[in-house]
Amino acid sequence: MEDKYTPDVICNVIGMCNASSGQTCRLFPAPKSSKMLGGQMEKAEFEQHVAEAKVKYGDAFKNLKFNVCDWLPNFCALGDHKAVFDSDGDLFSSYENLRGSNWRGKDCDDTHNGIFPGRFDLDIAADNNCNGISGVDPETNIPYEKQWCEGTGQMGVAILGDSAAAHFRIPPAYLTAASLSSHTFQNILRNLENELDFPMLSWSTGHRTTDEFYPDISGPVDSIYMRMRERNLCNHNDYQNLGVNGAASSQLGPFG
Repeated sequence: MEDKYTPDVICNVIGMCNASSGQTCRLFPAPKSSKMLGGQMEKAEFEQHVAEAKVKYGDAFKNLKFNVCDWLPNFCALGDHKAVFDSDGDLFSSYENLRGSNWRGKDCDDTHNGIFPGRFDLDIAADNNCNGISGVDPETNIPYEKQWCEGTGQMGVAILGDSAAAHFRIPPAYLTAASLSSHTFQNILRNLENELDFPMLSWSTGHRTTDEFYPDISGPVDSIYMRMRERNLCNHNDYQNLGVNGAASSQLGPFG
């Protein structure tokens, strides 16, 4: 395209901005040939370029519609604070981040909504609660889940709260000039996928070590879940962290 048809102009052609409202979408410098007013393309000239571009390229762009939510609807539903990758819709996931198993126990079968961590049914031989126990004792014909876990006080832990519950933190290196290097932001995608929270290291549902997250976070990890699991392995994988930054846990609803 000609130099005058900048992304700012095309933005108006495809309807993302409206030249008549004065939105010139100043993402890029105005063309060198344009008249300048206060560092911006004059409105009349800008509108002229938009009109010309509509004539030349309007047909090519008229059916152009791109919405990331059309491609990744679950990602756009992240505001619901539910697992983005959850094939069976049981609110548990086999993926760690994006409200996945870092937040709730890992789903051992994401194709079956009757199998998820914390499900309580002692009389089933299959590992329907993802704690790793399955099968039937061949001598008694009693499911191992019932034989080993019944009467043990088996239970999980769930927390509903704000950023303190979600274990929110910005890695100090992000904010310390002396710590900046080519490695400083190597894990930023993972951290953003977890909303800058570290529920897998929290005091309530922590279940991993900080060695895996160094240098973004360091120090010992202890949690209610880890202690419950240590006392009773039937509790394995039975944790839910429903913390939401900004004291917005009320958005979660009864099952969110």
